[in-house]
Amino acid sequence: MSISAYLGTTADEYRKKSHSMLLALRLCCPDHADQIMVLHDKYKRKIKDISEEIIIHRLICHKCGKTIAVLPDFLLPYKQFSAGEIEAVLIDSEEMSVYDIETEASVYTIRRWMRSIRLTSTEDGQQANVLSPIIKELGQAL
Repeated sequence: MSISAYLGTTADEYRKKSHSMLLALRLCCPDHADQIMVLHDKYKRKIKDISEEIIIHRLICHKCGKTIAVLPDFLLPYKQFSAGEIEAVLIDSEEMSVYDIETEASVYTIRRWMRSIRLTSTEDGQQANVLSPIIKELGQAL
């Protein structure tokens, strides 16, 4: 199980501040609200689009033994690319072919992101692009 938390905006900031920020958060066990989880373990996580590795911290509840990984909010669970890279690719895919998008991700990976994040079925069986309104709002806000 993993959760996301603000632990810095970049991999460098994360490396410098994540440990102290994590201790300051005082996260509680999802099953025992009275139990503060403590640092337990860590593992390396590669971020492909910036070709860097960071250390992901794991916390444990001493009451039940449950552990959780605390991901920085610029990463998504089970993804090797940063959330910013995935978002940029999805925005670019609105305007250009997957073959023309500048990214380290393969065409297969881009298409998988598009299928899993952008398209949903409507009641009449037609495909609806659920990301378009969000992208338009982002563009107007910028």
